[in-house]
Amino acid sequence: MAALNQAKIISALEQAAAGKKGDFIFSFLQAYGTPKSTVKRLQIGDKQRNVARIAGDIAIAQKIYFHPLQKGEVLQKAFDSILALPVISHHKIRFVMVTDFSTVLAYDGKVEDYTEFDFDDFKTNFEFFLPLTGQYEKAIAYAEHPADVKACEKMGRLYDCIRAINHYEQNDLHALNVFLMQNRLENTVTNLNIQAENLQAAESRISDTDVATEMTEFVSNQIKTQAATAMLAQANSLPRMGLQLLQG
Repeated sequence: MAALNQAKIISALEQAAAGKKGDFIFSFLQAYGTPKSTVKRLQIGDKQRNVARIAGDIAIAQKIYFHPLQKGEVLQKAFDSILALPVISHHKIRFVMVTDFSTVLAYDGKVEDYTEFDFDDFKTNFEFFLPLTGQYEKAIAYAEHPADVKACEKMGRLYDCIRAINHYEQNDLHALNVFLMQNRLENTVTNLNIQAENLQAAESRISDTDVATEMTEFVSNQIKTQAATAMLAQANSLPRMGLQLLQG
């Protein structure tokens, strides 16, 4: 897979924004690496590839829904209407983009991120759509653990108590802030180390489980093979035993 060339994407987006409005979405998709064959099928109106059912809209399953503003529509209302379409959830479409070719409204459903920018300003907003390339992913901001929130509250109360009891100068307050921040960072590092150890232990247990399963299957197959060999040997000996009895 070729390395992600952001400069090439920016250049292609600038050309797309400066070109014909009707061709914009197709040039946009090509800028982010959509195969030319897919773009061509969208251009000829292939309904299997274009899951949008509104005339003029372009939508690719699990990728993006593009809606150019129609005459009489209000940008924000049109954007909200598109977000509410069943096709968005049914086809697990990640990005929604609505534009009047003056302003762009866009939403990333995976990370619940929203942006608004001028249509001719894709250069500074190109990163928003980079996951379309398949070579880039955004960091997801997770909510803090309840224990961390409680720790912050307690540290805050401790800070207020120290300030109330002691008469600090501004420099002293700065030193206190540094101390409390350092303490919080140390606790965070400790928690991360514990999580890393737990993850490593979990991986080890999974590996051990897999080995145990494989060994059990191996021994089982070995026993079956030995039993089959013994039965075959016994079956081969039966004619001789019968012959000995007749001669006997």
